[in-house]
Amino acid sequence: MLNKKIPHSIFLNEYKENNFIDEDLVEIPNNIGIIIDMQYPKLGMNFAINKCLIRKEVLNMLIEAKKKLPEGITLKIWDAYRPLSLQKELFYKYKNKIIKDFNLDNLSENEQNEIIKKYVSLPIEDENIPPLHTTGGAIDVTLTNMKNNKDLDMGVKFDEFSNLTNSDAYENENIDINIRNNRRILYNAMTSAGFTNLPSEIWHYDYGDRAWAFYKNKPAKYKGIFDLNEYNNMEYLQVFDCNGVALNEKIIRKDKLNLPNGKYFMIILIFIANKDGNFLMQKTSISKGSCIATTGGHVSFGDDSMKTVIKECKEELGIDLSPQNIEFVKTNIYEKCILNIYFTKQNLELNNLKLQSEEVESVNWYSIYEIEELINNNKLRKGNIKPFHDVLTFIKNNKTI
Repeated sequence: MLNKKIPHSIFLNEYKENNFIDEDLVEIPNNIGIIIDMQYPKLGMNFAINKCLIRKEVLNMLIEAKKKLPEGITLKIWDAYRPLSLQKELFYKYKNKIIKDFNLDNLSENEQNEIIKKYVSLPIEDENIPPLHTTGGAIDVTLTNMKNNKDLDMGVKFDEFSNLTNSDAYENENIDINIRNNRRILYNAMTSAGFTNLPSEIWHYDYGDRAWAFYKNKPAKYKGIFDLNEYNNMEYLQVFDCNGVALNEKIIRKDKLNLPNGKYFMIILIFIANKDGNFLMQKTSISKGSCIATTGGHVSFGDDSMKTVIKECKEELGIDLSPQNIEFVKTNIYEKCILNIYFTKQNLELNNLKLQSEEVESVNWYSIYEIEELINNNKLRKGNIKPFHDVLTFIKNNKTI
């Protein structure tokens, strides 16, 4: 490891090729022998977070990198995932310092940014070509001696802006051999575990982001996650094959139409009729379009079709159904969507229903004639029209009403 030099590398150019995957952000546990010492909360950054978050595969790779270190040496994490708000804060905090330290005053803004981005990513608000740390794939790391709890000398401090932060800066002759060897240990342990290094920062390593993609000549794996609260509340959908078989895959709901060919998300609709042959329809809330529709929803990751039927009826209407009282009608397959249609007979009192105000404004019983009038007047949700007629055909063939 000490005999393997740190090579000279060019700084990454613009790189946009991607094949994004959904992979969880996880917190580095405190029981794996890796030290967490997040720097930006210590430096008083307004948007710093205390948790050390990275992608799940990055955690596995850090564990592998740690195994490659000499006995008594471990990794110390200085920074990992950053929200975009912190990236903006860092950029505008450090921008003028870098301009001053590198004598960039006479350059154009574009020319200045070409230098600045070697040390702090531009706060680009595009999830497809995001600042590296917003992906959860970039990590700032050093080495610590576990016996005396002192960091190994890398010749520079964290977030120092100078040519000495270049990873290969101590590979020249007549330099500090101890610093050179410390850098080689860190660099070779991390890269042998699958990371790439940002050449302008000995402490910065990447996996799955556009820097890793550039140096590996592979598509980037990770999008930017700009808002942690939004990410934590993000809805993931179950992905299915063309036969409706659940795959071990999920997709963010807002990205569902970007599924590759042969993969689908799933929606369920359930039509509820009473003994008089009337159907329970809801007027959806303003946020859901203020239209007339039946009960339905997307199948979330880890759920199946029937479970979703029961869950949606409970959430939207406050009613408890059992699978024995629910009849499967048919499946309609569209370009990216599998639609499963269900039917049940229930004599419900409208006053006893507990409506989900975020989704449902009101409910009422509608005759078949009244629903056809809604269709003719463009008041029934378009995605319910064919399924409603499918249900009528099912009822006729099975004489269920």
